[in-house]
Amino acid sequence: MMRMSKLTVTMIALVCGMTTAQAATEVVAQPVVAEARPVVTEKLLADTYVRLQKLSQGGLSVRNYQLAKALAFIDEARREFYMRNHSGIVFDFLESAQIIADALEKGTVIGTVNRQFETSEAVAPALWRRIERLKGAAMFACNGDKVARAEVELLAAGNDQYLLGWRAAVARIQLAEQQLDLAEQVATC
Repeated sequence: MMRMSKLTVTMIALVCGMTTAQAATEVVAQPVVAEARPVVTEKLLADTYVRLQKLSQGGLSVRNYQLAKALAFIDEARREFYMRNHSGIVFDFLESAQIIADALEKGTVIGTVNRQFETSEAVAPALWRRIERLKGAAMFACNGDKVARAEVELLAAGNDQYLLGWRAAVARIQLAEQQLDLAEQVATC
């Protein structure tokens, strides 16, 4: 049985019209149910991918930061979907790709801030600092695709660490670092 504070027992008793003794013995803790998320399907992943493909075919360069980030999100969502990752990250990545696709289709300007996912831990703070420095640099219009891929790799690494520990995140952190190295080597557009 869950232990409750005296204040909690008293409040339950007042709300439910019980004595505090009844509230302390009769109230059973109910599990907190998270908001249900839509089921991710192959069709939903494919439809989102097709939307991004149409944006690219419509003239938006795959070097564009937002499109590259959406593509990286959908690629990671697909990879994790087929690896049977049930942590919620597949939905988070898919939803992120869809949000960016919506904005690109509407011509809406969206920022470069990353969402924090419930099933992803913060990893590699030094690489995140490099990302922020690159976002503020003059060459960001030319290397934004590499920066975007590095960001998504770090978010995926955070999920790996959340699920399996820090060793599981190392390979993705190294991939993110390689993308940042390439971004820093870009001299001209």
